[in-house]
Amino acid sequence: MKEQVTSIEQSKRLIELGVPAEKASMIYQSYYTQGVPKLYAQYYQRNGYPPKEKIREDVIPAFTVADLIAILPTTCGGFQIGLDRVRDDNTHIFYEDCADSSHIVLFIENSLVESCVKAIEWVVSNNYKLNI
Repeated sequence: MKEQVTSIEQSKRLIELGVPAEKASMIYQSYYTQGVPKLYAQYYQRNGYPPKEKIREDVIPAFTVADLIAILPTTCGGFQIGLDRVRDDNTHIFYEDCADSSHIVLFIENSLVESCVKAIEWVVSNNYKLNI
């Protein structure tokens, strides 16, 4: 599951970038697990636990690959998004210039989650809008 969900650090970074916690499908919670964060489906959060306006220190959103891909815009200026597979069956994300397909911004990281996080950072740093 670790390869399909953001880490606590990645989740905090995404929230700093403006991604709403409510977009996360899962949460890390450590209150009942002796301080060791454990992943839970966000059923708890959608049913009022914890209140959306107050994410407690022991409850941190966890974004899935599907959450992240839904947040990424399909086009950014003259770029359009794509997914591709490279050697060793690794999938990565890219933004390709619609006018000049040789101009590509690649996000090839150790996991698709990390590639999505890097793509979101690129979108925000280039003043494009996320799907939020």
